[in-house]
Amino acid sequence: PLAWRDAVQDALLANDYQGALAILRDVQQQQPENPEIIAAITRTQLAMGDWREASQTLAELPEHISAEEDIRRLADEIVIARRADGVRDTAVVKSALDEKPDDLGLRLELARAAAADRDFDTALEQYMAIMRTDRNYGEDAGRTGLISVFELLGSGDTRVQQDRRQMADLIN
Repeated sequence: PLAWRDAVQDALLANDYQGALAILRDVQQQQPENPEIIAAITRTQLAMGDWREASQTLAELPEHISAEEDIRRLADEIVIARRADGVRDTAVVKSALDEKPDDLGLRLELARAAAADRDFDTALEQYMAIMRTDRNYGEDAGRTGLISVFELLGSGDTRVQQDRRQMADLIN
């Protein structure tokens, strides 16, 4: 019964995302409300860069499943992926920011790209720099970006505890 996990893992290791999704969809037919399968489908869709499809997968879930911790974290990952849609590669943005260190647009682009790449230290650093420079920039993009990363990392992460204090100091 758990052989599907190995088959999905093998497909993902071979970068066969469509194959992994096909396996997961077959298993989902038999277990339509299994949160582990739904999470695996959503993670695979995100790995493919398809945050829209991942969002749709979660939107169709019943409330009792969408409230589970793992599923809520995936929703946060989708928010981060959506914000990074169309953002250039982090190395390109870092290079541009080196040339124009006061450009908050570039800083925001770097924060979003870093968050999507799961480089949370860089993302937190850049979002915090935006807040320090211009609290209201991009409709409060620094604060909302920080909160998105905080939710993804969870309250037990030491970076979250430290940066929440810094954010509170900047707000007050």
